[in-house]
Amino acid sequence: MKICVIDDELGVRTSIIQKLTALFPDAKVFNGEYGLLALDRIELIRPDLIFLDIRMPDVDGLDILKQVKRNYPAIYVVIISGYDEFEYARQSLQLGATDYLLKPADRVKLREIVEKIKVEQEQAALQEMGQCLAADPMPYISVDQIRLYNASLWFDEREAKRIVVLSDKIAQPELKHVLLTIVVREGLELIIVRTETGLQADCFREKRSFTLVLKHVIAVEQEQRFFGTARDVSVGSPVVRDKAWSAKVHKLRLQVIHAARAGQQDELGSALAQWLAELERPGFTELVKECATLMAQLDEGLMRREVIFIDEAAWSYWYEWVTRHSNWQQLREGVQRMVLGGVKALQDVSAVGSPVDEHASGWFQQALDIIAQSEDMQLTLEMVADAVNVHPVTLSRTFKQRMGLNFVHFLTKKKMNASRKLLLTSDKRITEIAEMMGYTDQSYFRSLFKKEFGYSPSELRRQSESRGGRNSR
Repeated sequence: MKICVIDDELGVRTSIIQKLTALFPDAKVFNGEYGLLALDRIELIRPDLIFLDIRMPDVDGLDILKQVKRNYPAIYVVIISGYDEFEYARQSLQLGATDYLLKPADRVKLREIVEKIKVEQEQAALQEMGQCLAADPMPYISVDQIRLYNASLWFDEREAKRIVVLSDKIAQPELKHVLLTIVVREGLELIIVRTETGLQADCFREKRSFTLVLKHVIAVEQEQRFFGTARDVSVGSPVVRDKAWSAKVHKLRLQVIHAARAGQQDELGSALAQWLAELERPGFTELVKECATLMAQLDEGLMRREVIFIDEAAWSYWYEWVTRHSNWQQLREGVQRMVLGGVKALQDVSAVGSPVDEHASGWFQQALDIIAQSEDMQLTLEMVADAVNVHPVTLSRTFKQRMGLNFVHFLTKKKMNASRKLLLTSDKRITEIAEMMGYTDQSYFRSLFKKEFGYSPSELRRQSESRGGRNSR
């Protein structure tokens, strides 16, 4: 935190500066002088907090306060006043001052004021970061994942900030140079630090560039991790999809679905190989979306002949499934195993008898028992299929035929009911409950919950509290 002390009495300035320096050794405390020189100092320093005397020659405190609040509304101003200047203090509060301090400045009061303002500044910074993330959302990143260290860096847009992947290979910077850290996912934590240069693609100064650069750094890391090499990831406008590529991939995806429905193994293998060969071109983001789309369409499309519509829950499940693969080779093999192996498994089952026959009764009931008894809310189709020794596609199709809904929707209902129970009977935060259910995207969790019950998690909590439920405060 940068603090500036402005008073026309040198003794008063010196006393407050010494006390603040002793109380807050990590803060930068500046001698702001007074009058016109004080305005120059404010422009140069851009402090987070100003201790400002009211009655001064040249330019009085109220005039300085007006200019500060007009030009730098995020700066906190605390008025320094005498007992006979209460009317000035009252005016200053109306003009936007945060607090006032009676002379002589008391150490206890100084500490209280600075600590209070520090908390308010951190809350304001996190609120602005949350607004940035809401305006330019990224899957699986929310303000709850941010650990803030130095809010002053956020508000000073002259300071260059660099976003770095945190690892054992980089030297740990001093905390006074750290803006924040973000845990994006397990194994990926980012740190934002003050830097001398701001020209690189992983740097930003203005708050409006925060999410743009954050997306770029995450994209570069994803490309490196997923493909095993650093690839060119542009910063600026979103990646523009090549129309010719999109049309070709869409056509190949339809060929895969058609061959899978028809059980044509040779045609399926050929179309799938061509489709996979095309996916490396656009990069990680588009590759993941395209894979999730195919898997969701196949999950629905193998069971019906009409046009395939993918709902949000199904697409999100398969998106999660795709992103669990740590690299392209693993994902490629996983897709081939699910698609080629799934179609063959269905053909083998059909050769013995339809999945709706008694043939499937034993293992399917076992699968239902596993789901009902499991406390793991991140249970997957593959985990249950493996437990009953059938292919995931066989389990998925049998689920649809016997239950009237597929595995994804069945599991989603279980998660939503468990979430509702926790909201009503525990003090866990909504974000904690969402994570327990396997949802790192909070907005998506809220959307699913409201779709299931007709009200949001927060609305349920408020209703419970108003009725005097366990969550009442």
